[in-house]
Amino acid sequence: MEVLKSKLVIFLCIPLIFLFVVDSFPITKSFKGKCEKVIDGDTVVVAGRIIRLGGIDAPEISQFSYDGEPIGKWSKNFLQKMIEGKVVKVTYEKKGRYKRYIGTIWFQNININHLMLKMGFAMSYLSVHKFKAQNLEYLARIKRLGMYSTIGFDRPAFYRKKSRNKLRP
Repeated sequence: MEVLKSKLVIFLCIPLIFLFVVDSFPITKSFKGKCEKVIDGDTVVVAGRIIRLGGIDAPEISQFSYDGEPIGKWSKNFLQKMIEGKVVKVTYEKKGRYKRYIGTIWFQNININHLMLKMGFAMSYLSVHKFKAQNLEYLARIKRLGMYSTIGFDRPAFYRKKSRNKLRP
């Protein structure tokens, strides 16, 4: 009876171990579709799905630089000119906490997430895409491209936090 119990435990544990091992290796999925709408500098709608561009953080639409330039609108407009109305490829691993796909947008084999950094319309976000993203952002800063051509601005995450605190009584 004791041998039967140990075999049963092993038999039941193997699928659990398999699930943990498989889940630790992210599987990249992809789809193609028309970019129907650019919501802001890091969020778009492709084939009816909301996509958050991973590894970048763009200014909010309502965000201005310290010298009054509408950097949030610049970011959105640049992304609109690049992909709105065009067929793009989206690669992603999973959905984020707001049920959006966190992914990379590709148009004509160009990584749009990296292009947003390279042209100065977004900042690197999180450590997932750290090294290349930070290098692209650094080059945009040196060349004073996009939002880096202004006198200065708040990081988008800080701007969002500051805006939320203003709304609280």
